[in-house]
Amino acid sequence: MKTTPWACAAVVAALVAAVNGQEAAPAPRSVAVEAVEEPATAETEGALEGLSALPVRLRPEAYGGPWYVEGLPLADGTTVEAGARLAALSAPRLDDAVREATEALEGARVRLENQRRSTERAQAQHDTAVERSELERDLAERGYRFFVENEGPRMLRGAELGVQSREHRLADEQEELSQLEGMYERSELAGETQEIVVARARRELAMSEAWLGLERAREEQVRLHEHPTQLARLELELRSRALAAELQAVEREVALSRRDLELREAEARVRDATERLARLERDRAALEVRSPAAGLWTTGAWEPADEVRAGQVLGRVADTSGWAVSA
Repeated sequence: MKTTPWACAAVVAALVAAVNGQEAAPAPRSVAVEAVEEPATAETEGALEGLSALPVRLRPEAYGGPWYVEGLPLADGTTVEAGARLAALSAPRLDDAVREATEALEGARVRLENQRRSTERAQAQHDTAVERSELERDLAERGYRFFVENEGPRMLRGAELGVQSREHRLADEQEELSQLEGMYERSELAGETQEIVVARARRELAMSEAWLGLERAREEQVRLHEHPTQLARLELELRSRALAAELQAVEREVALSRRDLELREAEARVRDATERLARLERDRAALEVRSPAAGLWTTGAWEPADEVRAGQVLGRVADTSGWAVSA
């Protein structure tokens, strides 16, 4: 099918105006339309219908600095394929932002690794402290049980036996003195020997009575003071060690929970830094503006060196596959 050059130019101009949202100039009275093998004409002064356009916007993900139009290689009304290069932008501080984000990510990774090592050391230290406190508690419990079951009863029994021993010795000495006195009364051996032997027995008896008093006082001291005091001390030691072990376990859990929180925060900082770097890399890739689809490209009034703000439309790509002319 043949079309005249002036007819094609008029149709393109109408498409550009429609894409840019302007009122289209009236179409020429004779516009070629490919419908059959032979050309046909439509006598009309109408407008284009069925035309849809995709806006091409600047939507940076992370970079907040200025953007500028660097080049517009395609003129308005150029038919483009999907992925075609539409425009080139510049962002003077974008490379610096990418470098800073890279350094921030490396620093976050180093801090994360240090945090992990610190957490491992802290856990080992707290585990050791818990083991030590539990061992001290177990030793205190064993010491308490040993006293209750062995040493304590032996302490009381020893004091009792000390008193009984002195009582038996005193009774024996009393009986011996009585026998000596009776013997000398019935015997003709009275004299100096009697005085020496009986006096000695009486002195020993008096000494035994004194020792018995001391043993009884000692038994009372053990029974009423030393044994209860030792038992109370061991009970207190056991409670103290048990409480210390419990507190150490709680401190371990609190400290490790805090460390775990700090570790998760460090991991989150690495994730955030990684995501920011990836977003900046995507922003840098957006310096080359590519067509989202095949169609007719229009740029509007943009000129090189113009500043572009986030969200602004750089141009539009119109799908011309379904357009038509209506009266």
